[in-house]
Amino acid sequence: GIAAEPTVSRDIRRTDIPGKYYPDFNRTLTMVVNSFYDNAKTSDEVGNTKVIIAPSGRFVLSGQITANAFNQISNKTNRFVILADHPRKSDKVTGIIIPTYDAYSTPIGEINFDSDARKYLTDIGLMNNTKIEDPSVAIEIMLPFIQQRFQNATIVPILLGNLGAEHLNLLEQVLTKLLDNRTVIVIATELSKGKSYIDASRIDTFCLNAMKKQDVNLVMKCRASSGYSILAGFGVIKKLNLTNRKQNCLT
Repeated sequence: GIAAEPTVSRDIRRTDIPGKYYPDFNRTLTMVVNSFYDNAKTSDEVGNTKVIIAPSGRFVLSGQITANAFNQISNKTNRFVILADHPRKSDKVTGIIIPTYDAYSTPIGEINFDSDARKYLTDIGLMNNTKIEDPSVAIEIMLPFIQQRFQNATIVPILLGNLGAEHLNLLEQVLTKLLDNRTVIVIATELSKGKSYIDASRIDTFCLNAMKKQDVNLVMKCRASSGYSILAGFGVIKKLNLTNRKQNCLT
């Protein structure tokens, strides 16, 4: 007889944040995300945006702002490099951590890890079978916005622990390599998480103004909870001179 083809088991990250951060049913989640997009703002540079900063809080708090950010991106984009804090960064986790799941699953469906990026990251030694036991909420919050609008999109999830100069240099190298015509970098951040409203407004305004001014010294002083991912995104903007190419970073 004919031997059956061996079954290849896929390693799927089944997110457990539905019902906590966003609706846990496909139909409801789809309606909510569509509503955010229907009310989303746009800028004059729609389609040229290559880096966005998107809030990673609960949908009820910041879903509309996240949709505003994704609404600046060309519909032809089909790869998203998502930068976020490692969920245990406070436990002295260091370096760049790449979750090695084949795909992430939300109530909308599955979204795959980009195969080209996986090969590149494997070749440079960054794929090390890392499993994230704690939910990387910041990454998973972004997924329904990508799934609902960008057809056949893939992702490259990158988690950041505490970073030294050598880590930042490597991360800038990785992002520069991955950023092509079909790719957008998403900096998923809650900015000044856990602060009072007054302190949060002050810190967030400082960080965003530093990015807009493209002042590396000010960005280095940014005390947001996701300062490393902001710094890495800023480094790519400066290195590739995105603003002078009419490609912009939406804050």
